[in-house]
Amino acid sequence: MKKSVLNTVAATAAALAVAGGVKTVHADAQAPVAPSEAAVVSKSANISTTNQTTQTSVEQAQASVVKGQGGVDQAQKDRDAAAKAAVDAATQQAAAQAQANVAKKAVDQAKADADQKSAAVSSAAINTVEAQKTADAATDLAKSEAAGQVSDAKADQEVAQSVVDKVQDQVNKDQQSVSELHSQATSAAQSTADAEAKVAAAKQATAAAEKSMDIAGAKADVDKAQSDVSTAKSTVTEAQTVADKAAADKANASQTADNAKANLNKTTANINAVKSDLDKTKSDTANAQSNLTTAQVGVANAQKVLDNAKNTSTVNLAAEGISVTVSDAAKAAAASLLTGNANNSKFLSENLVAIARGLKITYKPTAADWSQNLNYTDTTKSYKGQTIGVSSIEYVDAFKTLSDAQKTHFEDIYLAVINSIRTQLGMPGIISADTVNGTTKVAAVGPTDTAGGFTLYARAFYPAKQNDGNIKWLDRVPANPITTYNMALLKDNLINYSVLQTLTSNDTDGFQGVYAASVLQPILGFSKTKEATKVLADKISFQSGGPLLFLSIDIATVNNDATYTSSANIPALETALADAKIKLTSAQNALTTVQSKQAAAQSVYDQAAARHADAQAAYSKAVIVQQTAVNAKSYADNALATAETTLTKAETTLAAAQKVLEESQQDLTVKQAKLNAARAAQSAAEKNLATAQTKQTEADTAVTDAKAQRDKDQAALQAAKNKLTSAKQAVTYAEANLYRLNHSQDVLAAAKDAQAKAEAALATAQTAVDQAEKTLSIRQADLTTAQDVTTKAEVALAAANANLADAQAHLEASKQALKIAQVAESLAENVSRQQHRLDSEAKAKVDGYRIVGGRVVDYGGKPVAGWTVINGQMVDMYGNVIARVATKASVKKTSFNNDVSVDSRMTRLHGTASLPQAGEQRTSGLSVFGLVVVAILGMFGYSQRKRRV
Repeated sequence: MKKSVLNTVAATAAALAVAGGVKTVHADAQAPVAPSEAAVVSKSANISTTNQTTQTSVEQAQASVVKGQGGVDQAQKDRDAAAKAAVDAATQQAAAQAQANVAKKAVDQAKADADQKSAAVSSAAINTVEAQKTADAATDLAKSEAAGQVSDAKADQEVAQSVVDKVQDQVNKDQQSVSELHSQATSAAQSTADAEAKVAAAKQATAAAEKSMDIAGAKADVDKAQSDVSTAKSTVTEAQTVADKAAADKANASQTADNAKANLNKTTANINAVKSDLDKTKSDTANAQSNLTTAQVGVANAQKVLDNAKNTSTVNLAAEGISVTVSDAAKAAAASLLTGNANNSKFLSENLVAIARGLKITYKPTAADWSQNLNYTDTTKSYKGQTIGVSSIEYVDAFKTLSDAQKTHFEDIYLAVINSIRTQLGMPGIISADTVNGTTKVAAVGPTDTAGGFTLYARAFYPAKQNDGNIKWLDRVPANPITTYNMALLKDNLINYSVLQTLTSNDTDGFQGVYAASVLQPILGFSKTKEATKVLADKISFQSGGPLLFLSIDIATVNNDATYTSSANIPALETALADAKIKLTSAQNALTTVQSKQAAAQSVYDQAAARHADAQAAYSKAVIVQQTAVNAKSYADNALATAETTLTKAETTLAAAQKVLEESQQDLTVKQAKLNAARAAQSAAEKNLATAQTKQTEADTAVTDAKAQRDKDQAALQAAKNKLTSAKQAVTYAEANLYRLNHSQDVLAAAKDAQAKAEAALATAQTAVDQAEKTLSIRQADLTTAQDVTTKAEVALAAANANLADAQAHLEASKQALKIAQVAESLAENVSRQQHRLDSEAKAKVDGYRIVGGRVVDYGGKPVAGWTVINGQMVDMYGNVIARVATKASVKKTSFNNDVSVDSRMTRLHGTASLPQAGEQRTSGLSVFGLVVVAILGMFGYSQRKRRV
């Protein structure tokens, strides 16, 4: 069944191609489809027929479609007019609302200002009352009493000052007494200490005298003391031996540490030297790197200057969100064409198809594009109160709102895309034809619809922003429709769903590839003139035609003697670029050399650093050993000193014992007399100690008492100072009161003047409130009127939308009927229908049919029976749209004017084996026939591309 339908489609396409093409119902001329009613046919919509028995079923259905399209167009115009009226009314209402808001704000501000002025009047009145009270109280008696209060306060201040001075003098005396008594107490403490020392000496003398009374005990003490001396001497000898060894160990450790320090100093000096060499090589490397960077910048700048002089495209496709990828297979195919026999039609066709299948052009909206709103907003479209927003069919209107610079930028984008394809395929680049003088034109593409066949027999689709930033085109209005066209939506139309995509192919049967090949051939420059190996100068331009946007590309090769539209000397700039590249190479070589030197210096430094690290470790170990030896010697010295001290004490004890023994051998009477004398001396010393301790206690008590009296007097001084402060404040208050009474009349006059000014300001503010309220009343009346106008306009718009919906449903039903009729059409009906069209075209040409006053007339101005005018076009009695008679001036540009034919499955199927030749005036050829087949396949759902689904 599918094959049968395809055969029918192919036959129909062939007939249409012979007859001169088909009527293209473009989505740009279709009204938006309201939500949830895209496929609902209005009850009032009837498929129109004709009473003429000579019409075929397809012609009858086609006439109904044409009539339905006219109804939709008129309904759209009515709806647009109603929408404009609603917008105007809404604009007027918004303006009236804004003025009312301003007036309301002015009233609020005036009232707030009046409230503030009223508060100021109240405050001024209070000040006046208080000033009046003060003035009334300012009698001569009151002033005299106030003056007396000033005098009394000053007298109290003098008394308080006298008390402070007196108490301060006493505190000073107390401090002097404390100092003197503290000195006496210190002296008494010293006397006590001296007495304690004398008591200790007396006790020692008494003990010696008592021991001398016992000869045997004295002798035993001498023996013990003698033994202690012997033991102490032995200990001193051993300690001396240990100390001598510790001294020797310390000397050895110190020598080892000194040697390690010397080695460390040597390695430090060495590493500093090699580090200096390394730092120099690093500096040289940094300088070389800087020179390389400078050279790289120089090359980039020279290239930029040269590019600017040639004015080549500087569009950053990546920054624009555009990706152009070329597969290895496509590159291989291009290489085959560049090196092989591109004049062979089959060879050329196969490789161009391979290139088309390897191309991918995509656009992902950037944040900048999403945020760049265009000057095209359509929020008036609504259905049953729901805003529809912008749609795919409005991209042409959105494009028209662009500035000249923005339109030129889109031309540059297309140029950059084509340039990217050529350069990635290994071909020379493309420059703008506007920047070069001296070219040879080789081909012209277009004008062709920028929609690229994507919207043939289509309808409106509605954009929705996805989470990843991409755009999805829905066949229903989204929950939150986009109401303002932005750059992201426009680019998505002109990149992802445009004629650019006809350069690519992803089909399996080769149809798209064949068509893409026919488009790629002139753009890539594969012809007999071998422009594929030359720099091309392209002129890209967009032209709007009614609801359509057309693209034209003029392709030329750049002659060897071409000049560029720049004041710069291109050869000189090219020489400068070559010189910059030479400097870059030199800088790269220099960097390589110094990097090698740096590596060598780094190796030497690393070795020196290793030796220095070893020396540092050895020195650290030696210092530890040295410190251990020092500690051991210190310990040994301390032990020797302790032993020597013990020996000294033992010898002293021995001497004392020997003296006691000697005295013990004296006469008993003498010994007793010495003992009694010692005891008497001890008793006297102890008595003197008790006396000294009593005096010290008395001195300490006196100091404590003196400090307590000083603290008491200091507290009294602080109290006196507080009273003096209060007395000074009383003087200040009394003087202020006297001043207030003396100047009360001046204060009263100033208060009355301030009150008068406040009352005047309040009156002015109240007047402003009255005027603002009057203005508000007027603005609110204007707003009420505007709201009424808006309501009526919205009612009219709703009616227009309903009418448009009915017309669209009628048109949709007619289209469905046309499709059904086309499928069911027999070969005879097909031939008959094509013959009707040919007859009508011939009749129109012979009789000079034209449109005058909304009617079709012949050369004589006589109306043609059965012919009508719909959408500014002539429609015959069979429902065919007949083009006006063409003149020589209206012949379109040749599409894809190339020298080499492309043999393909499609051309073989339909009996043509070549693309139009350069210089010929055939405007159909393979490319136009391909569009016809795309259109027919799209009608029956066999198109490989589905627009925004």
